[in-house]
Amino acid sequence: METILIGLLIPMAGIILGSSLVYLTKREMTGTLQKTLMGFAAGVMVSASFWSLLLPSICLHLTCISMRVRQKVRKPTSRVPLC
Repeated sequence: METILIGLLIPMAGIILGSSLVYLTKREMTGTLQKTLMGFAAGVMVSASFWSLLLPSICLHLTCISMRVRQKVRKPTSRVPLC
């Protein structure tokens, strides 16, 4: 139960800190700061899409290929199931 509470409080604290910066900023951001923050956000999104979408699909594909190779070596006359 304690682990779940910590797992919920850490992201909540990050969201509160990040959103408080918006409310504390009284004037408009400079172009350089805005471009820097947009670049950071783009990098976070690219890394999130890689680690949660692309990498698991690549691993699944490589696992499927290795299963096909093992089956061809063991039973050359049997059909290879499609993954």
